[in-house]
Amino acid sequence: MVAGLTLAAYAVVIGVTGSVLVFRDQIKAWDYPEFHSVPAVPISTTPDQALSAVRESWPDGRPLSVTWPNEESPYWMSYVLLSKGGAREVFTDPSTGRIVGDRDPSGGVNGWLLKLHTNLL
Repeated sequence: MVAGLTLAAYAVVIGVTGSVLVFRDQIKAWDYPEFHSVPAVPISTTPDQALSAVRESWPDGRPLSVTWPNEESPYWMSYVLLSKGGAREVFTDPSTGRIVGDRDPSGGVNGWLLKLHTNLL
């Protein structure tokens, strides 16, 4: 009986966290409105300029990708692996090429849910 209840609780937690993680983009926008709830500006920089700004601000990091400004976020978003471990999502203004901020992808509500979900598997 106890084993069955334990297994059921385990399955419910995995199911609920997995279902919530389907909405991770919306959760990020709610968790970090400063990167998502701002008006779009004209793009006058290139991905290479965004990466240059990221490399200057994070010399110990290795940029892996750049995401174009879009409906979800009006900034260039670069995913940077840090030499000391961990990662950062770095946001660059598409009109000026300046870094506007960064966040830890394993932080916030999304990070907590993802850690719980994957560690249970």
